Amino acid sequence: MSIKNRPEVIGTREEFGHWEGDLIQFRKELGHANVTSLVERVSRFTVLLENADRKSKPVMEGIIAGLSPLPFHARRSITFDRGFEFTA
Repeated sequence: MSIKNRPEVIGTREEFGHWEGDLIQFRKELGHANVTSLVERVSRFTVLLENADRKSKPVMEGIIAGLSPLPFHARRSITFDRGFEFTA
């Protein structure tokens, strides 16, 4: 789903618990390291998760493990870019 189709309340940054996710990749000379970044839209609280692999399943499992300790109201939605690592 396109970012323009997400509910309007997320765009207003008035309701806590909506996240934006992206994958940060490091130059190949530095290894195959990559990190998932999750930023909560109201507070700008940021969670960085190290990924052993760029494939969708390990990335999504890391996000689930990283956010699941938070209470429900702190994890209402996540908006991702269109990278293949977020297809699962």
